[in-house]
Amino acid sequence: MSDQPRAVNLLFDRRIRNHLPVTHLAVSDDGTVLLAIPDAYETRLYRLMSVTPAGSYTELGTFSVEKPSSTDLSLDGKVLVAATIDDIYVFRNWEKSRFFPNSRANYVGASLSASGDLLAVGIADMIASTHVIVLSRTTGAQVWMKSLPHIITCLRMSADGSCILVGCEDGSAVMLDSSRKVLWTLSCEDPIVSVALTPSGDFSILCTRSGVVHAVGREGNRLWQV
Repeated sequence: MSDQPRAVNLLFDRRIRNHLPVTHLAVSDDGTVLLAIPDAYETRLYRLMSVTPAGSYTELGTFSVEKPSSTDLSLDGKVLVAATIDDIYVFRNWEKSRFFPNSRANYVGASLSASGDLLAVGIADMIASTHVIVLSRTTGAQVWMKSLPHIITCLRMSADGSCILVGCEDGSAVMLDSSRKVLWTLSCEDPIVSVALTPSGDFSILCTRSGVVHAVGREGNRLWQV
């Protein structure tokens, strides 16, 4: 495979102010993209739009969240999770549910499986002394909880729901399987600020605060870094 940049053809260009970040499942194989766009008049309201490669827009539905810090979508856009600093909301067919309503905690990320059935959340207590990963079903049932020794900065569930990749403030990365078993750990020199992985979780990308990018293999082996 050539490592040289390839020319691309720009299909369309449109500027949209303040749309939420494009999620890892938002781009389908045919090039359709799901975008959450703020309403022009009503605060807290977002419109989920399906955008084709030709540039046509279709509204799928609306949801209301104040200052979301993290969002994620199922592959078909029918399940959406939005995390704020102190709340987690799940929308199924645009009906809103608040998760962990009796918890006093800070939420540092949320990630859905492609089907929208599973939800992984990173949680710290109010004084940041304990840090846990929770796997739940989006219908409300908690599957498991696992404590980690370090401050969680980011997480991502694989599209098939088989594993969860967690990045931490101390530079460590942890890969958990769907039964919370640790598959591998890896240490970087700087805090990890974002992570990504292939649909099955076989290969991972870790990005650190200093701008270093690490590629990691299925056994936790470092493939390269730039």
